[in-house]
Amino acid sequence: PTRRAGAPPPANGKIQDAEDPTRAGARAIATHAGATCVTTYDDLPTTLDVAIDRPITHFDFVFVAVKTYAFESVRAEMEASKISYDVIVLAHNGMCAPVFDASKSARASMPQSWDIFPTPGEGCGYGMHVRNEDKPWVLPDTPHGRAAKRLLDTCGVKAVASPEFEFLVLQKYFINGVANLLAVIGDVDCDGLLANDTLRTRMGRLYDEMYSALKQPHREGIAMAPDNFRDVVFQWVASYGAHYPSSKQDFDAGARLEIESLNGYVVRLAESQGLPCPENKKVLEEVRSMIEARDAKAKQAVSAR
Repeated sequence: PTRRAGAPPPANGKIQDAEDPTRAGARAIATHAGATCVTTYDDLPTTLDVAIDRPITHFDFVFVAVKTYAFESVRAEMEASKISYDVIVLAHNGMCAPVFDASKSARASMPQSWDIFPTPGEGCGYGMHVRNEDKPWVLPDTPHGRAAKRLLDTCGVKAVASPEFEFLVLQKYFINGVANLLAVIGDVDCDGLLANDTLRTRMGRLYDEMYSALKQPHREGIAMAPDNFRDVVFQWVASYGAHYPSSKQDFDAGARLEIESLNGYVVRLAESQGLPCPENKKVLEEVRSMIEARDAKAKQAVSAR
């Protein structure tokens, strides 16, 4: 099912949906490829659970790809709609406490970014540019991770269940941590971040504070990091090229931003250990101020109509 991340729980099983070009394009591409796209939980197939004598919707696999702040709403929606599953794969940025059944969960780290664009008169009317398409999804080397990996293999999606998962998740987190919110502040894409000396210097300070704050709480993953980890993180940011990080896209779209599970997580870890974290705090303050100004401007525009 498709839903707008962060939307309130749906009434009568209705999945909240925003009519925007990217979502319309994603739906068109998926439908053209043979997928079934639904907009209400009521549209999902059901089977009779004889143990409880009522219909349920059961999936072998559920993939949840929303912002971390929307997890609680998604879980509530699924529970209200009696959706059950064997494995739930959580594809997200940032760090957050477990929300779904940990005994059935596997996190996935995706190195790709997607840009959807209109192609009038061609195919389904939309095309998609995928960056880092050659790099695999990374899952934990656990029974659920390996099961999800096998499923992705059958779908033609590159994936690996890696014993280095804890490090690879941290690597993606560092990439998002030095780039996402700073791209909002600088109004730039990934190329622009690295091309601007001031922003690149700030990226370095963010990295240093992140490493210091995560070194002990995430020591298992940090222990696997190479000596040139800083360079690796910056090279990954460069690999996204002219792509705007998701936080920047959300800001421009007037949507809620994922803050607390990104740099907010770093600040909380640093404070709990008595470590300084001025650059991450400054980024949070700047972004929150920008969001407040953006939303106030949007309200004024609505009032003026």
